Amino acid sequence: MINPKYNYLTCGFDKLAEDYDYKNRPDPDRFSKILYDDLIEVFFMDLGAINKIQQFNMRDSDDPKKNNASWTQYFSLNKYDPEYFTKDEYKQPPFFTLVWKNFFLSADYIGPSVNWAEQRECSRETILNIMNVGRTIGGHIVWPRGKGETVNQARGGDKAFYDRIDWTLFVLKAYYECKRNNVVASGFVRQKYPQIEPHRYKLVLDAIERYSEWFSEFDDFPDFCDRFLLIDSFVNESYEIIWMAPANPMLPEDYDGYVQKCLDAIRKRNSAIMDKLTARYYDQSANRYFNTTVDADVRGLYEHFLKYVPNGAKILDLGCGSGRDAKAFLNMGYDVDAIDGSEELARLASEYTGIQVKCMDFNQLNENSAYDAVWACASLLHVTSQNLPNIMARIRRALKTSGVVYASFKHGDFEGVRDERYYTDMTSERFAGVLNKTGGFSIVEEWYSDDVRAGNNTVWYNVILRKV
Repeated sequence: MINPKYNYLTCGFDKLAEDYDYKNRPDPDRFSKILYDDLIEVFFMDLGAINKIQQFNMRDSDDPKKNNASWTQYFSLNKYDPEYFTKDEYKQPPFFTLVWKNFFLSADYIGPSVNWAEQRECSRETILNIMNVGRTIGGHIVWPRGKGETVNQARGGDKAFYDRIDWTLFVLKAYYECKRNNVVASGFVRQKYPQIEPHRYKLVLDAIERYSEWFSEFDDFPDFCDRFLLIDSFVNESYEIIWMAPANPMLPEDYDGYVQKCLDAIRKRNSAIMDKLTARYYDQSANRYFNTTVDADVRGLYEHFLKYVPNGAKILDLGCGSGRDAKAFLNMGYDVDAIDGSEELARLASEYTGIQVKCMDFNQLNENSAYDAVWACASLLHVTSQNLPNIMARIRRALKTSGVVYASFKHGDFEGVRDERYYTDMTSERFAGVLNKTGGFSIVEEWYSDDVRAGNNTVWYNVILRKV
């Protein structure tokens, strides 16, 4: 399974060394087989796309020294790939292409530019951080190629957007909206930002139009954003662009601030990617998971929790899984809502509980003062530590005054992929750090417990919070 800490520059999880030669770094967008495999797994698994490897002969105009350097890049990025191509002085190194229908798609890095960070005299620490965070899965997207200058080529450099993804998405949104309304997109952009030289956005609009067949595969801009998991990172819930820096000047003056916002967006997108893959795991394992958890006896947990919950109170079962706990609370006379991120588990839980369980991401929890209590049994443990304060803030907003929360996590300091899912293990000290970032909660109880399922040796960290 994909890991959001995996770096496609290093082919591993270690941070770049302080003396890393980034001026001669390889290009994962061309040569990383793993990157293309991962892009398919995240964005195209349901569409049947393939990772196509290609290799061309050298042209007479090719520089042999540059070609040798490209071969070095290829081997450095594919050292774990069992399929090695024999190096041939007449051949260029292989490169990868994502193929779907009749479209050839190339990976594109969407994070801050190392080149422009240097131009703005950012520190070496900042530049290394760009590559440590930006070259994870959340820092990549795909654009079509094969018919001339591509979107990633058009948006790069000082001729257009200095590689800014916020400007690229703004122009793409203008393209969709103006096409729907049968107006000229360049005129719309000019009216919005008259101080920007028209040739900049026209280059990108021309590239989008050149590949209009590909962009027509999406109903509209929101459909594009949904496919590539851009919500809450690069666009907001209303699909408005989240600007990483002021729209003008095009090259941000505070490039350090621009870097920070971009990297935060990439981290958030990594969280969304992990949420999607974890939900997919539960969709595929729904029946087995339902059968192994629905009869687990957690009455001891109910006793801890319900002494703080008034009779007949409204409870949200956040990540209800099989629906075991939601049904128990319903049988006790409570008013219960339940949600789960897995479509299949939501369906099974709906059948089991007799209520409509919503399939929704925790990031979509937008209620205000709606619940007396929130029950999050073994569900928040799949949220990344980066995103957990945001989810806790959403839970707090959904609670009524003095409302309570129960949450449980596997005990420990581990964070990452385990058993095909993303886990954030927890300790008392670690959770205190989460609450410091969130604010607005006091700890009522916390304790450790053994797993109630036979043969399972997991130790659980349990906590009950009150909204203050």
